[in-house]
Amino acid sequence: MTMNIALTNYGQRCAGELSRSPEASLPIGNAGHSDAACHVLACRLTEVLLPYKDTPAHNWLLAQGLIEQVPLAVGQAETALRYRRNPLEHIESIIFEFTTRCNFNCGHCYNARVERVTETDVAALKAAADVAIRMGVRRFAFIGGEVSRYGDGWLDLAERIYDFAPPVGAVDRVTTLVNDRTNTLSRFIDIGNGAQTGAGKIRLADIPDDMLYCKGFFRPAPRLTLKANGEVATCRVTNAGEGYGNLPQQALVTILNRMQDSLVFKLHAERRLAAYRRCVDPAVFGESFAHLCTVRAILTLIARRIEEEAVAPDDQAAILRINHEVARYTGHR
Repeated sequence: MTMNIALTNYGQRCAGELSRSPEASLPIGNAGHSDAACHVLACRLTEVLLPYKDTPAHNWLLAQGLIEQVPLAVGQAETALRYRRNPLEHIESIIFEFTTRCNFNCGHCYNARVERVTETDVAALKAAADVAIRMGVRRFAFIGGEVSRYGDGWLDLAERIYDFAPPVGAVDRVTTLVNDRTNTLSRFIDIGNGAQTGAGKIRLADIPDDMLYCKGFFRPAPRLTLKANGEVATCRVTNAGEGYGNLPQQALVTILNRMQDSLVFKLHAERRLAAYRRCVDPAVFGESFAHLCTVRAILTLIARRIEEEAVAPDDQAAILRINHEVARYTGHR
């Protein structure tokens, strides 16, 4: 069947980086295609759809996740709109939650029941860093508590990231990376959702529907988090991840290119979240909250569980169970 080709989310972001920084490069595989040829094709695709041709160049770009085949029925206007709504447009940094082996002793922390794990697939994180760098990301952070103590292999990842920066002679590489304002390596405490700090002032019943949606869930800015459990997360409060994808199961490029297909994207982008307001049990979470982001995170997690388990609207027992499960994630239980 005859098809056109268009840029993927990842491909559009890489094309933009190539346009802004001619010295940037795409990964070159055994096919031996030049950066120049890929640059020209990428720039053309930012303006028009092209017919797919069974050529080494097109097939290589498909394999890299930079382009995708689209039906002929998909027109220029629809494609241009999708480009304008690229969820990767505003991502400026990547956070590696390398370990969760922290003492979780801060009063504001909501991670007390998170399983203590340390990332072991450093190769997958290196590949993810490569993807981010090709998109123009230059800020990377390492979190999770005692990263330097428990994060076995994190220095190898830091070295991989540094390999994309200019050489600095005998100066210590990690120290230089920390001090470089354009490529920051840091550790910081997750500020939590205030679950342990006392009663909040925001009543769920008083929040207008249009304030329940967060663009950060479907157009994340300025960061993405790669969690120690493998989840790709857009929100720091929904510490379990929102269901975009898991690195051990999918390559990061695949996850990024399919963000619009995920439930959490549709819940916020299509304004479907307010329908789940009634599912939040005040006996579990209380009548009010410390921050609006807490409400959004709780609603998102509850809605995701209900949708994934196909829970009926009148199944009060199942909804109550989900409330308690989500409360354990957010620190309210």
